[in-house]
Amino acid sequence: MQLGEGLHLANFVAANLGTSLVYDREMLEQFAGTDLPWSTSDAVARMGVEYRNDLLGHVHALGPSVPPTRYYAGHERSDHPEDWPPNKVACEEMRGLGATVGYPHPAFTAFPEDWSTSRFFQTPRSVEARELVADAALGVVDSIDLISPFDDEGAGRRSRRPSAEGVRGHQRTVAHFRCERARIWRRAELGRRRPPRHPGPRQGHGAEQLTLVGPDGVVAEGDAASDLRIETTLADGPTWIAAVAHGRGARRRSSQHT
Repeated sequence: MQLGEGLHLANFVAANLGTSLVYDREMLEQFAGTDLPWSTSDAVARMGVEYRNDLLGHVHALGPSVPPTRYYAGHERSDHPEDWPPNKVACEEMRGLGATVGYPHPAFTAFPEDWSTSRFFQTPRSVEARELVADAALGVVDSIDLISPFDDEGAGRRSRRPSAEGVRGHQRTVAHFRCERARIWRRAELGRRRPPRHPGPRQGHGAEQLTLVGPDGVVAEGDAASDLRIETTLADGPTWIAAVAHGRGARRRSSQHT
């Protein structure tokens, strides 16, 4: 699926889901620190970790050299139901193993205008990245997912829908070689090959509208009448843009460019 979708980098994670069972733990133990067998000069696949805590937030690790000593905390049906130690401890361990650490799906839904802390904590164990700010300030986090697998127009949670879970590359991150993300790849020992030029958002069946979104909102829009091509200029400096394709009855595609 990785090669078919044209993904240059894939991180397959060993993780639990509410109990002590860690899925794909054996695969991580076998392939930690090495490329997975189907990797090529243009496509690198590695085994990683998703450290899970549904109160403090989930953390994913790309490219650890060996398996970590812990995979979860705070799951009532597991052998470690306490929300301790904090995620910081897991982040420090995985970064010490050479991994790149980031927080996925930082919020369950987009923040409403009448946002309040009481509303935010209405459902305590709903995967919001509540420890993210502290961990980022302490320097143990390398990245955060800006695009949600559930709602590519706002923050949200990973969905069980096939459109989000079943398609690898549903969301893509594209980075220039000189940017921070490329340096992170090198630190994870995955950047020895310069990624080829990314093909960009796909023009699949049913795509009718293309939107470019940046930190300040919509940058440009195009529709089928313009062959779904957008040309625009952005100011120099560190930033990000996201390209989102829409269509009736078609799966959305989104690409995050850094």
